[in-house]
Amino acid sequence: NQTHYDSKKLVFPGTSFPTLTANVDCRSIMLSNDIDARENSVPYPTPEELIDIFTVGGAIELQEVGMLSSVARKAPQNIWSTFMIDQMLMKTDLGFPPGLFGINETKIILNKLSQIDMKGKRIFVIGNGEPWLEVICIHLGASDVTTLRQSGVLQSQHTGIRIITPNQLRTEYMDGTLGKFDVVVSHSTIGHIGLGRFGDSLNPWGDILSLARAWCIAQPGAHLYLGLPTGKDSVLFNAYRQYGKFRWSLVTTNWLQIDGEDHKDDELVFTSKFDKSD
Repeated sequence: NQTHYDSKKLVFPGTSFPTLTANVDCRSIMLSNDIDARENSVPYPTPEELIDIFTVGGAIELQEVGMLSSVARKAPQNIWSTFMIDQMLMKTDLGFPPGLFGINETKIILNKLSQIDMKGKRIFVIGNGEPWLEVICIHLGASDVTTLRQSGVLQSQHTGIRIITPNQLRTEYMDGTLGKFDVVVSHSTIGHIGLGRFGDSLNPWGDILSLARAWCIAQPGAHLYLGLPTGKDSVLFNAYRQYGKFRWSLVTTNWLQIDGEDHKDDELVFTSKFDKSD
């Protein structure tokens, strides 16, 4: 929507996907348990009664892939020690940032995040696995990094990184101690929320609701960094979603893309920056 960009004095990119806006009932979203509901079993294939919702009435392709549940794998360590974080920071300072997707992609992510002013800022991470995103944020000067974790790691000993569970998030939102965040960061995680692969219950709107919740706790004018698999709109059940122009617009509702002209249509991983639309 050109008007939203004009109002924020941004250049309308017009090259990636449309910007959508919607009214958001933040209280209902923040207090909902459905976004974080857990499930021990891994339904496969896609339950017939959910196919129409997962495909948004046939607008998105559904492919049955069938990944084993990651819950069955060896549980990650439940403490992020100061030593571990400092070692990762040292590697990042030397130009070799650790990450889950290889050094080349991690450097691209670091470069994209470095375009956002994080000095002294509060960061909210929708995380996955090791604290590589958190380390990049600290490296770039963030003063406070809060990571939302469903399970696994439940304690950080590093003074700049805090881990909270969904229940803590709801409690602190209600009692007013959570505060607002200047930057929201996520890479890959959003794409598999609600598909059941990581012990979560099936939720066709899991990705959209998770990012809507982050929007609710972001400051006016906050930034979002989001990396997702990109291509033809599809759900590769139960592994991940692939985002085309349709699903990208849905998942980033109320966020304004500010780097659309930097992207090509054939990108496999789309790492993009957004401003919060109020």
